[in-house]
Amino acid sequence: GKDDLLPIAPFEADLAKAKRLPWVDFNTGKPLRLDWHGSHMDGTLSVIRLNEYIELYHRHPEAKAADQSGDPAGSETIGLLGRLRVRSNKIARIGKEVDRLDQDEGASLEPDQPVEYERDDLAADIEYLATFPQAATASDLGLTERGWRKIIKVRPNSKGTTVERIREVAAHYRSRSDR
Repeated sequence: GKDDLLPIAPFEADLAKAKRLPWVDFNTGKPLRLDWHGSHMDGTLSVIRLNEYIELYHRHPEAKAADQSGDPAGSETIGLLGRLRVRSNKIARIGKEVDRLDQDEGASLEPDQPVEYERDDLAADIEYLATFPQAATASDLGLTERGWRKIIKVRPNSKGTTVERIREVAAHYRSRSDR
């Protein structure tokens, strides 16, 4: 829909000239007709001024806040806001934090997508597996004993096939000990 459109054009400081530029949708490259005057003509995309945007932002409801009775806060809510309790029947690892060091330093026009984090118990899996004889564990992991000792000492980053294998073998060892 119209909410997915992202108008872009070459930079132009002069507003009168900017209005005459060939505006296109960033996502598709298709030409866009912008409504600079609020006429809401069919086939145009309305443009709002910065002061209008600031007023709309000032009045937007805070998605993570609760009003005094614990209900979601709305644009008319006044007073001290509390935390909104969110419940779901689905369990998933989510987050919106992005490591900007490996990305674009925030200069991208593309919206950030939520990041699904890996399990945080890799260190626990390594510590658990380290309690077993190193030669047998290394063999089960498909590693040399020396490679396994290095992982125990240094800890790998949380990516790659070795990490997945550590998780699988730890789960397998745990299932054996449950019997």
